[in-house]
Amino acid sequence: MLDYLLKSGACMAILLLFYKLVLERENMHVFKRFFLLSAVMASFIIPGIVFVEYVEPTISQAISTTSDASLVSPQIAQRPSDMDVINWARLLWTIYFIGVVGFGFRFTKHLIQILKRISINPKLKEHFSIKVLLKEKLPPHTFFNYIFLNKNKFESNAIPETVLIHEETHARQYHSLDVLIIEFLQVIFWFNPLIYLFKKSIKLNHEFLADSAVLKKEKGTSNYQNILLSYLSQESLDNYQSPGIANAINYSSIKKRFTVMKKRTSKKSIVLRSFLLLPLLALLLLGFSERKFIEMQRNTPVFNEVGILIENIEIRINKEGELFFQEGEMIAVEELGDRLLKLNQSLSKTEREQQIKAVIKVEADTPKKIIKDVDRILMEYGVAQINVIGPEPMYTGILIETVTEQSQIKKYNGLAKKYNAIPIEKRIIPIADLKVLESIYKQMTTAQKREALPFPECLPKNQQDGASRNQMAEYNKLAKYYNDMPKDKMKILKADVERLEYIYSLMSDKQKADAEPFPNFPPPPPAPKAPEPPKNVSDTDYAANQIETIIEKQDPYDVVSGNIGVTQPKQPEPLLPPTYINETTPNLPPTPPTPLSPIESIEKWTKEGADFMLNGKPISAKKALEVVKTNNKINIDLRESNGEKPLVKLSVHPIYIKN
Repeated sequence: MLDYLLKSGACMAILLLFYKLVLERENMHVFKRFFLLSAVMASFIIPGIVFVEYVEPTISQAISTTSDASLVSPQIAQRPSDMDVINWARLLWTIYFIGVVGFGFRFTKHLIQILKRISINPKLKEHFSIKVLLKEKLPPHTFFNYIFLNKNKFESNAIPETVLIHEETHARQYHSLDVLIIEFLQVIFWFNPLIYLFKKSIKLNHEFLADSAVLKKEKGTSNYQNILLSYLSQESLDNYQSPGIANAINYSSIKKRFTVMKKRTSKKSIVLRSFLLLPLLALLLLGFSERKFIEMQRNTPVFNEVGILIENIEIRINKEGELFFQEGEMIAVEELGDRLLKLNQSLSKTEREQQIKAVIKVEADTPKKIIKDVDRILMEYGVAQINVIGPEPMYTGILIETVTEQSQIKKYNGLAKKYNAIPIEKRIIPIADLKVLESIYKQMTTAQKREALPFPECLPKNQQDGASRNQMAEYNKLAKYYNDMPKDKMKILKADVERLEYIYSLMSDKQKADAEPFPNFPPPPPAPKAPEPPKNVSDTDYAANQIETIIEKQDPYDVVSGNIGVTQPKQPEPLLPPTYINETTPNLPPTPPTPLSPIESIEKWTKEGADFMLNGKPISAKKALEVVKTNNKINIDLRESNGEKPLVKLSVHPIYIKN
């Protein structure tokens, strides 16, 4: 941090010196305005730029990485002094924050003072500007499009027209915006004295711009200069102070302003001085930007603890999918496995998985399939670390995948097998074992996860300490859906209700209070009653009575098809003595008698000696039986005659009678 601040201050000093020597006294004020603001910003940006350069490491450095560490003798511990006990970092940060608070208070105070003057004083709007008429004897000053003037002098026309033009130029060109930016930077970097010098130069350049606008309308400079000098003859300059964040007539640099008024800068000089910035910026970038040197790992000989040479792996893949092995010969992806087996032949796969490092360098449009194939082949070969470097140097090493040691995988598989064997509803995993499982599983590669046992689920759902974040989101979505649904047109899915009840049972009291209210579902409709079984027709007499009742209420010309249906009216059930049921004998209901068909009824009535009539004409029993057999649409009316014989009246439409 200190290095960055020193570099930033040096950049700011060089740019300010360039402005003072080359630009300040020249009549190119618009260019100077943007230069000053850009110079301040560049002073903070340039030290933060980092240029990365890849360098080849020396062999001696690579070999001595493991051996030199053991030769370094420990330093003799020194007794800490009283100065070492002081926490200098905390002390400096405390002083810094006190300064920020103080300058922030000052900035806020000036801003409130300006806003208060705008609100309590009368205002006069003219074109783009608003004139605020003050009772106080203050010099004219400007804040954005507000021009503050003394009311008595303005109403008596004591303020010269050139002064009004001067202030209107400040308002028209939004000079207050530059002042606010530099004031804000002053609050943050209050300890940097160069900020104050830049602020002074920016405000002075605003005066140059306003003077230039006045002189374009004023024929001579002497009259305008006399007006500026007249403001210096006031009783005391202490009585004419305006807030620091406003643009006011600057009396401290009258001589410099008079000099610049008479200065004429040619276009050639403007172009030449502007182009001088290019080499200056180049020097600042080279001198104050940061450089990082990254050692390339190609052909880097490394020895392990027993002195065996380790050849690390480097593979480069371009956007066409071409693969370069060890940064040299181009090979096909299918050849990579055989080439890897020729490296580190003195090491077993287990040793390779603990010591070998691999680097995959890819370009912006490298096919992802090729990268995955190379990653898979390297995993099968056995590496301890894979470092994928993207196209931008600043993203070097964004993906590092460490291969988990076999001992750790064995430990994970042992725990996973133990808890997977327990049914999930009875599974309880201790916190210690759960942390071991999670830590090892997170470090495993994709290929290792596929080969390992499945991760055992944690505690059963009913033992959770509240619902999870995903479950809460699911609950709130479903609950809001049903709460917004009209109560008289609700369409409820049973699965949704069960899911809501399940998640609600997991939620803690706090989660229930914060969540959507549980929907007020209406009770489900009652199940339809089972149809009552038809009453049994117990005897022939009852059937005959029913037939007679039906025939009396029936039109003789109604058409009847099929068998005759007999419905027994509901009778009060008689009181029966208690029945004792043998447990071994099933209590089955009695089989109801089968109702007689029309043909069987005619035969029965024939045996009883009944008389038969067809459409009002007497017929024989044989003829009646034939009519019933040959016609399925017939009405049968059973009536008692004057004698003991029953009278059976048959009625059928003539078109249905078959001769």
